[in-house]
Amino acid sequence: MFKYLSLYLIIGGTFFFGRQFLFEDNKLKEKVFISKEKFLELKNKSYISDSKVDAVLFKRLIEEEITNEILFKEAINLKINESDLLVRNWLVRNMKFLLKRENEATKEKMSDEKYFKQALSLGIDRKDQVVKRILVNRMKDILSYKRGILSPSVKEIKNYQMKHVKDFSHPPLYEFEQIFYKSSKKAQYNLEFLKKEGRIHSHSSPFHLGKKNSLSKIEINKSFGKLFYENMKGIAEKNVWVGPITSNFGYHLIKLKDIKTGKLHNFERVKDKIELLIIEEKKKTVLNEEIDKLFKKYEIVLPLEEV
Repeated sequence: MFKYLSLYLIIGGTFFFGRQFLFEDNKLKEKVFISKEKFLELKNKSYISDSKVDAVLFKRLIEEEITNEILFKEAINLKINESDLLVRNWLVRNMKFLLKRENEATKEKMSDEKYFKQALSLGIDRKDQVVKRILVNRMKDILSYKRGILSPSVKEIKNYQMKHVKDFSHPPLYEFEQIFYKSSKKAQYNLEFLKKEGRIHSHSSPFHLGKKNSLSKIEINKSFGKLFYENMKGIAEKNVWVGPITSNFGYHLIKLKDIKTGKLHNFERVKDKIELLIIEEKKKTVLNEEIDKLFKKYEIVLPLEEV
């Protein structure tokens, strides 16, 4: 018979819980300890004012710390600390530094293997924070690939593109005409004349982009300025002259003709990129599911006087 115990934290009168921790009957699983110092450190990182703790942030930090401790223990149990080349090189380098004076005094020459075994015998691999980060990341890699590389089908890739149309399509194009003036007064006068007579009263100033334009938001911001775009996107009626709208250069009368929806990128051009994104999402899902399973193997011990 299984019993579940949820981790509850009390912060400023607020209860919240994280992953559930599994106990089988009354047989305690391997323990993961969160020290009082670490608990208070995470709590201090969660303050949003002098007296108020962000409960959601605190919960996330506690869960991350517990997760890392569990992954670290799993890595040690699998003896990745003894087989990983990066860990080995780091420990050898540290041991050489620690024993430098001693070796110089005795003039003893030690092999890297001996330095490595000495580091393990002293438990440095279990105390060093760099080693811990390496082992945690190794475990994340192992768990995320536990079910192999879950390559998506063509249908999944196409569905992903349609679900994220904004990321995998050309931006909308604003088709508009503009008449440019250096003087706001002259622009206003010609707008009124244009509405009444159907033509401008006086010649406009020359403009390097011409009268007719078909540009995206980014291109408009770059060519005319952000204020110009903000004013133009607020135009409610098409094929009507409005203005003056200010740009980086002066004043414009604008007639918005159409906003063309951006076309999807060519499927073959984006297929590989989307495939990698889907694989990464699947890896994250698998990792979270595997971590949830690992949580059930451990008893989480928190400093109760602080909880």
